[in-house]
Amino acid sequence: MDTKTILIVSCGPGAPEYLTDTARQAVNQAKLLVGATRLFALFPESTAQRCSVSANINAALDTIETAYHHQQVVVLVTGDAGLHSLARSIIQRFGRMHCQIISGISSVQVAFARLGLEWTNAHIISAHGTTPNVTDECLAERIAILSGGKTSWTWIENIIEKCRATHAAFLCENLTLDNERVIALEYKRLSSLQPASLSIILLVSHELIADG
Repeated sequence: MDTKTILIVSCGPGAPEYLTDTARQAVNQAKLLVGATRLFALFPESTAQRCSVSANINAALDTIETAYHHQQVVVLVTGDAGLHSLARSIIQRFGRMHCQIISGISSVQVAFARLGLEWTNAHIISAHGTTPNVTDECLAERIAILSGGKTSWTWIENIIEKCRATHAAFLCENLTLDNERVIALEYKRLSSLQPASLSIILLVSHELIADG
């Protein structure tokens, strides 16, 4: 494979068994692995140099800039690279012609699967690092909100309350991991449950739930 191609590898929702063989094969080629520290643990057999991505994403981009011309760089992203991931920043910096995306399984897919629902036409909202500016959320039958931790709980609770008459709410956290839990919120306060940082809130119309 052309070593000037940056491989962006989707690492799935968290558990090693949700990694694809294609993802593992891509990582086996890496001379430099870039990504969140917790993702490195999915590939203990890799001997590649490692560059941990922190809040300073530009520092990681600079490291890639220096390396990718002469060695295979593999960037690890959570879930699927096409859904609110670091892939966007990588492609903006280096261009599509220098990047190849290895797709994977998103935690959104897993969340809907846990409820036995398809996710066709789901409205997906990210609350990572910012308060989303969205309107008419309750018009969609299926809504998935990617939690951004404590800073997003109040905003998410307001959305749940706004949609309560038409939608059932579910907390899906640490999906595929040993401490996974899926909870029907009903009248439980999200903040009282102290959700994990790896959490998704699903809002599903009562009609869809009744059809099940």
